[in-house]
Amino acid sequence: MAKFLVVDDSALARRVLCDILLSEGHAVEQAESGEKAMKLVGDRHFDAVLADFNMPGMMGDALLAGIRRIAPGMPVVLVTSYYDSEMFRTADKSGFVRIVNKPFTNEELVDAIREIL
Repeated sequence: MAKFLVVDDSALARRVLCDILLSEGHAVEQAESGEKAMKLVGDRHFDAVLADFNMPGMMGDALLAGIRRIAPGMPVVLVTSYYDSEMFRTADKSGFVRIVNKPFTNEELVDAIREIL
């Protein structure tokens, strides 16, 4: 069992991600913004973060940079519908360990989780 932080400004997206993670036996906390996520990462231990890219306030790339300062080795998975081919080409350079496209299947997300763990 791993402990995940799910970050997305959409309550529905957070619920779907949390339900899948919980069904796999993982512990989950959630944040509706990058700012709240940064506070949680600073205060608690997580094994990985699943984060949206396009959020009001702190975007996913800024969240990733902040997480890298606090917890350099923590895997961060980008779960987003906001992407382009350049983002995929530079995913390794950006620091996201995986990019999962919305909409995704449960199997796609579970495969990504198993890969990072």
